[in-house]
Amino acid sequence: GTKNAAWTKLSYRQNEQWSYVESNADKFQLPLYKSLSVVNYDKAALALGLNSSGKLASMLLSRDGGITWKSDKSFTYPTGVQAATAFAAT
Repeated sequence: GTKNAAWTKLSYRQNEQWSYVESNADKFQLPLYKSLSVVNYDKAALALGLNSSGKLASMLLSRDGGITWKSDKSFTYPTGVQAATAFAAT
């Protein structure tokens, strides 16, 4: 599709199954980024990547374990940066 999917596992025991996290908040789901990188920052998840045109996509922040993603004006790319064909963040 056009959105990334979230999955969770309530137990870390071997052979336990993963469960799909259903969300009714369509407008807050993480878009399907190329070269998606998700990094831990300030007790939240920060998603970075490229959009379908190969340009830097909006940085999105999730404070609920990846269920909802919102832009935060505190996070921006450096001015004048242009993306290549791949993207990575740590």
